[in-house]
Amino acid sequence: MNLFEKENIPMRTIIFCVVCFCASPLYSACDPNCLQDLNADGQIDCSDFAILTEYWLCNLCEQDPNIAWVEERQKIRQRSILTVISIGLEFYRNEYGYYPPSEDGPNVHAYGGANRLSEALLGWDLLGFHPQSQFESDGKQYQAAIFHPNSPGQTYPQEVIENLQRRDERYLSLDNTPVFQLKDIYADVGDLNGEAYVICDAFEKPRHSGISTGMPILYYRAHDTHLQQDCNDADGIENDIYYYPDNQVYLELGSATDPEVQQPLADGQHDWADFENLILDPRIHAVQYPYLSDTYILISAGPDGLYGTLDDITNFKEQNNVSTATTRITLPQGLVTRIADYYIDL
Repeated sequence: MNLFEKENIPMRTIIFCVVCFCASPLYSACDPNCLQDLNADGQIDCSDFAILTEYWLCNLCEQDPNIAWVEERQKIRQRSILTVISIGLEFYRNEYGYYPPSEDGPNVHAYGGANRLSEALLGWDLLGFHPQSQFESDGKQYQAAIFHPNSPGQTYPQEVIENLQRRDERYLSLDNTPVFQLKDIYADVGDLNGEAYVICDAFEKPRHSGISTGMPILYYRAHDTHLQQDCNDADGIENDIYYYPDNQVYLELGSATDPEVQQPLADGQHDWADFENLILDPRIHAVQYPYLSDTYILISAGPDGLYGTLDDITNFKEQNNVSTATTRITLPQGLVTRIADYYIDL
């Protein structure tokens, strides 16, 4: 059932969306700052425009008292968040030649894919990514010293100023990105650094901290030199394209609402195989092979806050009758804030 069938969408809304879709080539041709896909003609790609159309549709439906669409609005916002993250990751890749790492390597604290995604796009301290970052869990190798002048004549040390000058521009709009410290989400962060940030999904619930947050968006970068996704072969998961442990530390924290509730992907019942079943591309039969085998995958826990259930929202396959697959997008530098405002602020 599509969006129009699910609700009694007013004809004015349908006409508006059709007019906007038809006008998009004109806008793209006239406005050099418009969204541009990798298509040769430089027009807005249909899959990207569908997200924009959902945004307009959502806001128009909100004005109609006959349409109660809270969860659908959250799902639309979540798909929009994944699209904006994809845009930010493309900027990062264009700058550094690769996507940010997701593996949880040796560190002071555990520091997996969800934390590394936030650091790459916003900076460890939300002040922008430092080009010399080694993705340390405490960020101390490059973060600006905490220094607040509290009397006349005091200034910021020169090393702080130089540090901030070296930062990349944030790849996402901070004002419109649901980013939180782990301690805001979980009462017990385990081996993680509670001060570190993660980008959360749109399904916000009250937490122990008194703040309403979603669940961390899990980020896995593909090992594109590996050839399959099969935990049952002789090498186990060591030669998989997507490496389960990259975000295992967050899964083992359980539900943020009730830590006694285990995450389905970390309940000790065939966790590796459950992860594979979530990401395998059923169109390929010769070997077990995942979606998006040369880029990355993003996983939202969905409305129930549990990873590995049917309501998960991802960037790689159809769920809930809505395609969440994203495309590579090339955007003019400096447009990220504008796009993030448009997509995320629902």
